Amino acid sequence: MKFICNIDDRYKDLPLTITLVNTTSDNPYLTNNSRAIGVIVKDAPNLLDYIDDGDLLQIEGSAGTNNDYHLAKVRFQGDTAYFSKTSSLIKELPVTEIEIADLNQVGIFSKILFSISKASKDELLFETNMKRYI
Repeated sequence: MKFICNIDDRYKDLPLTITLVNTTSDNPYLTNNSRAIGVIVKDAPNLLDYIDDGDLLQIEGSAGTNNDYHLAKVRFQGDTAYFSKTSSLIKELPVTEIEIADLNQVGIFSKILFSISKASKDELLFETNMKRYI
C-alpha cells in the first residue's frame, strides 16, 4: 500500500526531517514512538515565511529532557510569539515568549507538518508539484 503525502509548495525548497517522537501520554498533539515529519527551517532567511500561528516546532535544546531537541507549540499575539509545552516530559522551556522580530534567536530547527502514529512497512511518498521524496 502507498500513502501519498502532499506537501505545500511553499516548503518545496526546504529539506524534510523525520523524527522519532519521545513524549508522554499527556501530549495532545503526538504519541510516543510516532514519527514527526517536518521541514527544516533552521537556515531560512525569514522564519515567518514558513511558521504560522499554532504550529508545532522542533527547537534545539533539551528543555530538561534527555533529547537534543524538544517540541513546542507557538502562538502569535500582536508582536509577540508565545511558546507552550507539548507534554510533561518537558521540564522547562528555554523561551516562553519573545518578540516576533527576534524569532531567529530561539533555535527553531523544524516545523512539524504531520505525524505518522503507526510504524508501517508500506511505501510512503512525499510530493510537491516539483519534487518527490521517497
